[in-house]
Amino acid sequence: MSVWFAFKDFKTKIFQVKMVITVTALLTANFTLIFFMLYKGLNNLQTFIPLLTLIVLALPVTLYHLTGKASSYIGILKALGAKKSTIVSVFFLELILVGIVGVLSGIFIGITFSLIFSFLINKSLIDGLVLAENLIVLLILCMLGVLVGALTGAFSTWKKSSKTVVESLVQSK
Repeated sequence: MSVWFAFKDFKTKIFQVKMVITVTALLTANFTLIFFMLYKGLNNLQTFIPLLTLIVLALPVTLYHLTGKASSYIGILKALGAKKSTIVSVFFLELILVGIVGVLSGIFIGITFSLIFSFLINKSLIDGLVLAENLIVLLILCMLGVLVGALTGAFSTWKKSSKTVVESLVQSK
């Protein structure tokens, strides 16, 4: 019976991680499309500041979703004897890895669609130097969003791990 519960819990966790990676990739792909179509360097603050705000707010909210139902995992880890710092670091690393996978796949998808779009309208939206400069700026912004999301999730996990094992497991139901 306990193997069935463990398998069901694992399937639920994998589904949540896949959904967060998918949403992160789609968000990043949209940011990449907008970035390459509108962004013309750091001199154009009219597009840079809204993009920065969107990326730094949207990615953390997506990553924070993974820690929303973490009470049962925290309770299980505490029951196994894990320290508070271990629990927080496990969730922090999970959020960082999920964020990086989602962001890199999203940037790849966004660049692919940008190239297709520029081919369809017969206009070069991307040239070599602009691509490298924009890609570095976009990557830095997205990694900043992932870092903020991972720190937010780690802080939430830190607060939840202050509870006892029983409180963590009861609250998760």
